[in-house]
Amino acid sequence: MGWNGCNLAPIIFHGSIIPAGLARLQRVQNAAARLVMGLSSRDHVGPALRELHWLPLAHRIKFKVALLMYLAHNRLSPLYITSQQHSHASATTFFRQQQLHCTKNKN
Repeated sequence: MGWNGCNLAPIIFHGSIIPAGLARLQRVQNAAARLVMGLSSRDHVGPALRELHWLPLAHRIKFKVALLMYLAHNRLSPLYITSQQHSHASATTFFRQQQLHCTKNKN
């Protein structure tokens, strides 16, 4: 079974990642990296992830979403994905709104 967005369904809720779910998945990835690289549980896993060219899960999710949006925007993705795309007035406005939303949720 390959890694795709469907595998993330249990940890994604209304577009935000549930930290507990992500932490569990990150521990699994760290354990896999230690196993592949032959590291002990006390060794830092960061260098092993870099050597394996594995992004940490939070970064991988952001990359996958950005890639999916790029492909949909340029009409390089399947029709069922491209048809779900809705354009925004401005990417800058969208990201500012997201930042404000995140700031409000932190307080």
